[in-house]
Amino acid sequence: VGARKKLGEIQAPPNVNDVVFSPDGSMIATSGWFNSPVRLWDVQTQSQIGSLPFFDIRALSFSPDGSLLVIGARDDETIWLWDLASQQQVGAVIGGGKRARPMTFSPDGRLLAAGGTEVASDSSSVSLWHFETQELIGTLGHFTGKSVLSIAFSPNGQILAQDVLWEDPIHLWDVEGQKELGLLMGHDSDDPGLAAGLIFTPDGKWLVSASANGVELWELNLPGAAPIAFDPRPSDGESDVYHRPVLQWEPGPLAEQHDLYFGSTRDQLVDADPTSSTYRGRQPGNRYVVPEPLDWGQTCYWRIDEVNGAPDYT
Repeated sequence: VGARKKLGEIQAPPNVNDVVFSPDGSMIATSGWFNSPVRLWDVQTQSQIGSLPFFDIRALSFSPDGSLLVIGARDDETIWLWDLASQQQVGAVIGGGKRARPMTFSPDGRLLAAGGTEVASDSSSVSLWHFETQELIGTLGHFTGKSVLSIAFSPNGQILAQDVLWEDPIHLWDVEGQKELGLLMGHDSDDPGLAAGLIFTPDGKWLVSASANGVELWELNLPGAAPIAFDPRPSDGESDVYHRPVLQWEPGPLAEQHDLYFGSTRDQLVDADPTSSTYRGRQPGNRYVVPEPLDWGQTCYWRIDEVNGAPDYT
């Protein structure tokens, strides 16, 4: 990387759609469309060292100890396990009625997250599995007629980032609480060929995403599993709202108070501060009753800034 030189080239067949490194960096697994099998490559020699009889694969992931390759096919509702030492299938352990999924392990190897589309309902979500017991422990998100493109765990395993086709934001989830933490707005996922890819930096402060905009870098500054307010009510984009609305939200665990901003355009709120006309004051709780009746057909925007407790009150 430092020399910025091409170190080698693997002569993989065309139509490669997924490439993953083994945890020790000695091996690469590739998959492809249609009749391309899963292939194993030696990084040092750049030669093929194995071929697995799985075709039209959409997702690959090595187990954290590097002993297993986890394989998800486009039109198969099963996730397959392949032992790399013997190059033998050792199980088809996880189902769930989903297909065409990205997959990733939590950093501690305890959880496997698998995004996919339910065959019966054409809705996509991310399933959380306890890998050792093969038990489904939760589901994150529910998007009808859309596909989960990419998922990534934060380095501490507390946050899962989720990129959904035809969705503008990137979704951030609290893994343990299985609640949405927030949205990264402005991400463009309108092309699956350009928009697949999420990865956290090792310190967890930044998220890198691929999109139709190019490569995006997001500063997160998330100190814990659920650091920010979430679950706004009325929800984002909700219509037919009562003309004297009550704004409510679920606070993050560190928040003691909340600064609330309310206006008629998004731009009014982006750079607003307590001196702005949109500032509605510091709220001790997690709800605010808008005192004035709203005009019919008017679109409104609101913003919550959480104020943490002692000693810093940031």
